[in-house]
Amino acid sequence: MLAEAKMSNLHAGGCQCGAIRFRVTSVMNNAHVCYCRMCQKATGSLFGAWIGVPINAVTWTRRVPSIFKSSEGVSRGFCSECGTTLSYKRDNRQSFWMAISVFDKFDEVKLKFAWGAESKSPLLSQLPSLTEHTCDEDYINADSVKKTNNQHPDYET
Repeated sequence: MLAEAKMSNLHAGGCQCGAIRFRVTSVMNNAHVCYCRMCQKATGSLFGAWIGVPINAVTWTRRVPSIFKSSEGVSRGFCSECGTTLSYKRDNRQSFWMAISVFDKFDEVKLKFAWGAESKSPLLSQLPSLTEHTCDEDYINADSVKKTNNQHPDYET
């Protein structure tokens, strides 16, 4: 098992709609991305980004995730209200992976490795050449969208 990392601001989080919230007392020093096809499907993205959390270090403060058995011995936690991917757990382990982006403050995470390289999408090589825009540029009436946004804010409530 890898050593546990300093917590800093990585301590609370939840799903997109706020139906599920959690607090953790420690995370492991094993943050990574996974390009495997199962993670691509589970997250709806080109890769999953995960960090290990000891099971006894997490407290679900508002509801618990629904579980999907994605393969033998593997459970994936998600919010049944908004669909947010939250976790990945292998049976008989004392830790599980939590999606890095569901933490309220995750910018200090240092990725350690990449997994599932056999399924890495060639689309990722295009990222450095993309023109970047802000989300506000995409909306005709950004203020109206902000007022009707159902996303839970990134702070503990």
